[in-house]
This record gives sequence, C-alpha cells and structure tokens, in this order.
Amino acid sequence: MSDETLASGLGKADREHSLEDLRVEAELRIGTTMLPLRSLLGITVGEVIALDRPLAAPVQVVVGGRTVASGELVLVDGFFAVRIDTVAALKMHLPADGTEF
Repeated sequence: MSDETLASGLGKADREHSLEDLRVEAELRIGTTMLPLRSLLGITVGEVIALDRPLAAPVQVVVGGRTVASGELVLVDGFFAVRIDTVAALKMHLPADGTEF
C-alpha cells in the first residue's frame, strides 16, 4: 500500500490523532557547563562538575532540541520528575488538503 493510498484513506482527524499518539523522548535540562577537553579526558570517580544554575532553578523539558516546558525538579517514588509551571506554545502543523506531511 502506497503512502498516498494510506493518506487518502485517513481523514484529517485520524491523521492528527495518530500523530499525537507518537511517543517522543523528553529530556530534563538542569544546567550546562563548559569543560576543557583535557579535564573531560582526565575525569575520575568522585569529581564534581559544577553547572551554571542554582539547585532551586527551574529545569527545562526539552523535546527534539526545543524547550517545551519548565518547572521544579521533584522526587516521585524515588525517581526524578518535574512539576510543570510554564508551557511553551505548541502547535502541530498539518496540511489541510490531505497532502503528505
């Protein structure tokens, strides 16, 4: 079955629903730093790498290289999590005429 046949058999609502169900990898960015390569190559167990943010600073939720939300780093059942306090405007751009996207 070609992509055109598949796309023509799906209504716009079906295509939007199926795309929204895709799983994407999200990363939590807690900070950054610049290290000389020499330091990175010589890193040993027990060393501490300082980041550019205080402990209580908001963390960013990053998907596909884009910050989509930010919030407070918390623990949930012993696992890191983020309590969202800011959400970026997210839009999904799909063609209205049923062409490939």
